[in-house]
Amino acid sequence: KPKIIYKISIQIAKHILLSLTNSISKIHRTLQVRTTLVLLFNLNYFFKVENGHL
Repeated sequence: KPKIIYKISIQIAKHILLSLTNSISKIHRTLQVRTTLVLLFNLNYFFKVENGHL
């Protein structure tokens, strides 16, 4: 019986690890997108200032 419990706990641990990595990669992706957008916005603003549009 201890072997069965061991196997079950390994399965649970794998599941938890998988969901953790999934959520981490999702968060990472959103952060990447946000950073890219902010960078693009700042570059756009900078060019407008440089060209005297503002």
